[in-house]
Amino acid sequence: VNGDNITVPTLEISMHTKNPDGSEFVADGTIINFDDSFSAGIDNLDARKITNAVDNFSVRNNQSDLSADRRPTLKATDTLHFSLTKTRNANYRLEIIPFLMGNTDLKAYLIDDFLKTESPVSFTTQTDISFTVSSDAGSRAVNRFFIVFKQVPPTILTDISAERRADKTVSVRWNAANENNISKYVVEHSADNVNFKTIATQLPTENKFQNSSYQYTDVAAS
Repeated sequence: VNGDNITVPTLEISMHTKNPDGSEFVADGTIINFDDSFSAGIDNLDARKITNAVDNFSVRNNQSDLSADRRPTLKATDTLHFSLTKTRNANYRLEIIPFLMGNTDLKAYLIDDFLKTESPVSFTTQTDISFTVSSDAGSRAVNRFFIVFKQVPPTILTDISAERRADKTVSVRWNAANENNISKYVVEHSADNVNFKTIATQLPTENKFQNSSYQYTDVAAS
């Protein structure tokens, strides 16, 4: 998929088959678009899955397998179910690529119902998840994989202070709780409380739902 042509939040998921020599190739894949202009059901904007001879991976909607599913904007109660069929005893890799998903206030997790694992799925960078299909029937179950979504508590600034020191500099401190989805912090100062000037930027240090503390010294305070 060419990301330049995507105008709505999208997840592209491809399944790669791994060869014994370590090389791999794309065996199958699916794409899901999210926008409130789309229907939750199946219509002409969706594309039904054409089954391959081997190694099929598709998204499932109302018991139908789709290669392209266009559905309403994501909610915390949504679940993406996938269909895994005609696999072989082999090693595979799921490649999950998000487009325009960075502004969502949800977290995503890929559930492997066979291994009983929960893997986080990024909304900003590619996520790779390897798995194996063996003679165990559970490893090749049609409904082995699905993605669940959870609401993300917002980042909260719990304390902000500015203290003038004896040397006339000002120590600016702030604390953030549950830091997530922060691009950067900007520190500004003003002599008249009207016109502000940027004096520093700070990248987040614990941008994975942790607590963080910051300090900056303004050496040119008025």
